Amino acid sequence: MPISCPQCGAQNADNAMSCYACGYTLSTYGQGGGYAQPGQYGQQPQGGYGQPQAPYGQQPNPYGQQPQAGYGQQQNPYATPPSYGTPAPYGQGGGYGYGYGSSMAKADAGKRFLAFLIDSFAIFGAEIPGLIIMAIGNGTDVGALALLGTLLAYGGAFALAIYQIYTLGNNGTTIGKRMMGLVCLDANGNPLGFGKAFARELVKGLVAGFTCYLGLLWLLFDKDKQQLYDKVMNSNVYQK
Repeated sequence: MPISCPQCGAQNADNAMSCYACGYTLSTYGQGGGYAQPGQYGQQPQGGYGQPQAPYGQQPNPYGQQPQAGYGQQQNPYATPPSYGTPAPYGQGGGYGYGYGSSMAKADAGKRFLAFLIDSFAIFGAEIPGLIIMAIGNGTDVGALALLGTLLAYGGAFALAIYQIYTLGNNGTTIGKRMMGLVCLDANGNPLGFGKAFARELVKGLVAGFTCYLGLLWLLFDKDKQQLYDKVMNSNVYQK
């Protein structure tokens, strides 16, 4: 049947592609070999000029929504990474970096006594060079040499004692404790620090001095395996 041109009204053959009078396009070739009716005058085809149409059988994404990443596509690199738990506070759940804490075994009296002897002999060893020089000075009646030996003896013992206190406060060990596999920590499983370690050794010296070392036997009867100075400073000695 004849096709009427919507623009000028001229009648055209039923297979005409455009109006013979005004040149207006009457139809476009569609899918399946047939002809599809053109859109209304002034309207753009769905999807916009130059924009790709949705694949067959898929609905276009609603306005304002981002497409989901498909196979082989990278995910958003700025997304928040998953959380894998909150780390335990410092000093808890195993203590100061050694796996020690409230679950550690406290050191027995025998190993603590041996560690004390080793530390005592180490202090004495630091005095030996000065004592030798002092003896030579006294034997030759050279007062200056004897004085030098005395200063070296006391200076060597003092320097080693300060070093021992520093390592005790820093990592919980002394020469004797390292050899016996012991570590001294506070109640939270942390090192004492220099100040608290110095106070602990001072209290230890007072207890030993005023009781002629009998006060050190307290450890044999204490259910918490603490010396008196450990109780004062709230410290514990553990077996590694």
